[in-house]
Amino acid sequence: MTKYRLSILGQTLDFSLEKLTDDDPIIIDPPPPPQPSTGFKVGANAFPWTPMKLFSSIGMKWARVYCASGWIWRPGGLFIQPMFQAETQEAHGIDDMLLSAKANGVTPLLCIHQCPEWYRPTGRGDGNNDYAPTPAGAKRDDPKSYKDYAGFLFQVAARYGRVKHNDNVLKVDTMPRWSGDIQNEKKTGLGLLEYIEPWNEEKWWKNGTPEQEAYIEPETMAALMSACYDGHEGNLGAGVGIKTADHSMVVVMPGLSDFAFDYASKMGDWFSKNRKDGKWPCDIINYHHYSNTGNKLKQYPPKWNENGACLPADDENFNSVRNIVYGANFAGKKVWITEMGADTVAPSMMLAKTPSKSSEDFQAEIITESLKAYQADGVDAVFVFTAHDDYGAADGGQFETCGLWTSQATGYKPKPSSKAVKSFIEGLK
Repeated sequence: MTKYRLSILGQTLDFSLEKLTDDDPIIIDPPPPPQPSTGFKVGANAFPWTPMKLFSSIGMKWARVYCASGWIWRPGGLFIQPMFQAETQEAHGIDDMLLSAKANGVTPLLCIHQCPEWYRPTGRGDGNNDYAPTPAGAKRDDPKSYKDYAGFLFQVAARYGRVKHNDNVLKVDTMPRWSGDIQNEKKTGLGLLEYIEPWNEEKWWKNGTPEQEAYIEPETMAALMSACYDGHEGNLGAGVGIKTADHSMVVVMPGLSDFAFDYASKMGDWFSKNRKDGKWPCDIINYHHYSNTGNKLKQYPPKWNENGACLPADDENFNSVRNIVYGANFAGKKVWITEMGADTVAPSMMLAKTPSKSSEDFQAEIITESLKAYQADGVDAVFVFTAHDDYGAADGGQFETCGLWTSQATGYKPKPSSKAVKSFIEGLK
């Protein structure tokens, strides 16, 4: 009898196998074939100023909305309606955006990310706040270092979740920006939000650069997640963590910027060693993946070819999806892909380019074929990056023309991909 230990995403299973003779091979069945996802969800990435009517116009019921923490988090608490920054005519504040989503039948996933300049100065004034949200000098792999950030997320969940909290628990910043500015008000239990993603990507491309601090190591990501999920199992005190505010809130793992198996394994090891329950502190496992002809099986970080956006069939690493779904299911989690897509204007590493059709038509094909493949492999939800092109997308920078619609500057004109996604969604019914 030989004992074995199988580890997937940091979750372990001990088992034994018996060989009749030394010559008998040990055969372990491969993972079962994936079961196509039922209730498959299709969404797109957006910003607080993205008109939710774009989503409803094609029957899309899910939106992943980016919200930089500095837009709504100030020293005194939430500065959320109006937003301290990024206030627009389309979205006076996050209240307005969430109410608009509800009116249009759209379920939002609020992706809160970045560290505000006031909380942890970069010293460069470059506006790049992709740094771990810790006080200066704090240990990055210690959940206590994220108590303030997790406390801020508690406030978001307390405001928009289903649970009503006492007034003395709520924190808002009432500081006016100018004479006559609208003051923020305490609100709770609004029931406008069910899904929160407490960070966005590990920023592997910052590793080994002058902006090294913006790279989120696996142990750092694990500590951040544990703090944000439930205040590190309640060890950080009252008023800290999303689940502490509303246990029914669904916490989506910060999307990793590709199929980072080794990275995720190190996160799992941290959870098994540092949490009493040993579990992943999230409800959904989340990855980003852009199909590119430069992708290789289990290659992380990715090495893309110029103008290399491609169909999943031409993406060597797409086969990793099945392993990810199997591993997540083993850990009792579903898998979401919250970024995927292709650009339509050169130059871009992710330009949809093929001799046989226009970039916009090829983008539509890439997106629809990817949705089909993800559904077939058991992924629960996929979000296209992004709903609409950047305002200044004419220069064709990377990810600037991934939209299903053109930019606000050109009136949000539908691309072929928006019509293709509409057809795919109708087919799900």
